[in-house]
Amino acid sequence: VLARSLEKLPADRFPNAGEFKSALANESYRYTAVPQPVPDTAAGAAATAPIEAVAATNPAPKRTALIATATVAGLAIIAAIAGWTRSAPEPPAPAPAMRAELDLGGNEITNISGEIIISPDGSRLAAPFGAGGLNIGARSDGLWIRNSDESDFRLIPGTQGAVQASFSPDSRWIVYSDREGLYRVSVEGGAPQPILLPGEVAGVSFPSWGVDGWVVFSSREGLARVRDTGGPVEEINDDATAYSARGLPGGRAIIYSAANPAAVWVQDLGSDSARVLVPDAIDPTFIPATGHLLWIDGARALWAAPFDPDRAEIVGDRSLVLPGLSAFPPLFGRYSVSSDGTLVYSSGATGGFRGRFGAGRQLLVAGFDGDRQVVELDPRVVVNPTWSPDGRSVAYSGTGPNASDSEGNAIWTYDLELESAPVRITNEGTNFGPLWSPDGRRIAFSSAREGTDESDLFVKSLDTDDPPRLVARLPGRQTTMDWPEENLIVFESFPAGSDAAYGIYTVDPDDSASVRPYWTPEADANSVKISPDGTLAAYDSNESDQREVYVRSFPEPRQETLISERGGVAPFWSPGGDTLYYFNLTRDTLYAARLRLEPTPAVLSREPVMALQLTGGDLHPDGDRFIETVTAEQAAQDVADSPPAPERHFVVTNWFEELRARTGGGDN
Repeated sequence: VLARSLEKLPADRFPNAGEFKSALANESYRYTAVPQPVPDTAAGAAATAPIEAVAATNPAPKRTALIATATVAGLAIIAAIAGWTRSAPEPPAPAPAMRAELDLGGNEITNISGEIIISPDGSRLAAPFGAGGLNIGARSDGLWIRNSDESDFRLIPGTQGAVQASFSPDSRWIVYSDREGLYRVSVEGGAPQPILLPGEVAGVSFPSWGVDGWVVFSSREGLARVRDTGGPVEEINDDATAYSARGLPGGRAIIYSAANPAAVWVQDLGSDSARVLVPDAIDPTFIPATGHLLWIDGARALWAAPFDPDRAEIVGDRSLVLPGLSAFPPLFGRYSVSSDGTLVYSSGATGGFRGRFGAGRQLLVAGFDGDRQVVELDPRVVVNPTWSPDGRSVAYSGTGPNASDSEGNAIWTYDLELESAPVRITNEGTNFGPLWSPDGRRIAFSSAREGTDESDLFVKSLDTDDPPRLVARLPGRQTTMDWPEENLIVFESFPAGSDAAYGIYTVDPDDSASVRPYWTPEADANSVKISPDGTLAAYDSNESDQREVYVRSFPEPRQETLISERGGVAPFWSPGGDTLYYFNLTRDTLYAARLRLEPTPAVLSREPVMALQLTGGDLHPDGDRFIETVTAEQAAQDVADSPPAPERHFVVTNWFEELRARTGGGDN
């Protein structure tokens, strides 16, 4: 072993420490030294003399011999270490990212602009929790905090009404707004201290505590900032749609998202000028440790790009790093990153808030054979595309290409073969969930318009110019589900109050008096689809610990059979009715469950069909391809939206390693 370690050429030595160690442990290891050239000079011969003389002429007994042996062994070890140094392998890989779901202990984020935030040192989480369901104006029960060595969140006394919050750079304080004032509170407790008293600035929101001692915030007048100890307020700009502002290192610029137009902006504090950094994007964050700018796109996916904070410019290619975040276009999303590389984010909540930020979407047809084609239709707001029975056209809810606010959400049809301009078939109200009749001559949809409670069910004939006809009105919100037969539409009714019954209903579109309940589930049931033979209803439900796909007898809701395994949503029947397609819980993979229908339904097999992120599309009548909506960026990269539901919360440690891997390598 020592002889090999002393070889002159690195290639002749052990390639690494592992092989050296293995050789030492192997008693039968043998090695023949590589022959070396014989020195042909006196100096060369003399160079070997001292060691040879020690071994051949020293008359001292064992002690001297032992010293000589130890000397040679020591030289060998030094040489071996030198060899390892010269041919050392790469350092051990950093610890991988570890993802875990976060238990909120029964708490919930009720305001759509609230989020779970992590302290810069990664030691604490905080969030405004409340009750009453997700809405845009909810006030919380207060700020709740949880240390890394604790299992539960605890309320910070005196913080009632908190909406948005930010940790101080040293992680010892939290600044928060209640829409009226701005306050700071110690993470150890104590009374909150006002930074801005109620009434000093109108509509205080989205504070961000920078390393320079400034707290940047939004108001009804635009972006502003104030010292973290209080004092005069400095106006930054007059963009009242500016939110999620954060200072860049050096204090010379601020990044923020705004809706005029929807984009990530940078504000130069020296020149008092602003410019767009990333169009169709919201909620930016700069990560000094890796040199990346993060943002959320219109499909609620998190993106990253190398960023130069001195020039405030993106200096490399952008990369998709995490799909399906909770986000509420056009202004904010839910994610937070610590300086030590821990990410906390929420996934799934959208609250139905869309707005102009969804304008840049296109249609994608994804074949089971791997072929993917972007439909030649200019980007626009487009939601829930559904195939016509002949498979040549789609209907969708959305706007025209300009996505103007005055248009509202209309129902449109588009012929994919002719590629002519989309045809608008509704002219009032907010309309969604189009369904084609089996003969392709009518479209049913839900609509919130004058005279409706929340939304009711309407049908529009495509053969005439007659206005849509009301076919089902119940208290609350009616949502279309399926139109399996000419005289049968299936829809879901959500109650407007305690006296109304939630459930699945059917109606004959030619007889509005024919509304009848099919089933009143104890848990919520979504995406109801009737089998081709009309004997089964497929749906997904959260009646167990997680959402699963089931089938139930139809038209009487008797026997139920579990179809999915380890979670499933959004079922679709194959044309023959012997296969049920569905998506997994994260909505990024389409599965096929092969069924035996007689004498009772049973699953024969389950297998993935293709990677596809569900955004509310539809299976083609031929059963061999799917239509979905994607942003223009996603269409170019063959990536689709993935809004999982219900909302879930995650913590990812060592997330910078995942970020580097997804963006192509090391720091920038």
